[in-house]
Amino acid sequence: MSTETRTPIADVTRPQHPELESNIVELLGAVDLPDRIAIPCLFQDIAEQDDGFSLLKGTNMVLDDPLEELK
Repeated sequence: MSTETRTPIADVTRPQHPELESNIVELLGAVDLPDRIAIPCLFQDIAEQDDGFSLLKGTNMVLDDPLEELK
């Protein structure tokens, strides 16, 4: 039985998931990145809330039941 050992990715500047690499590289080079961010202060707003998760759900940034969205 052969076991393949993988070298951990130690370079945090590289995409950690190869299947997302092209999307990440495209975003890193985007000159219109601020225009692509719908709510730029979202994480700051969440930090100020007692129940930030509800805010995320309210903006559809987090789906707790994604299959429900397909109905």
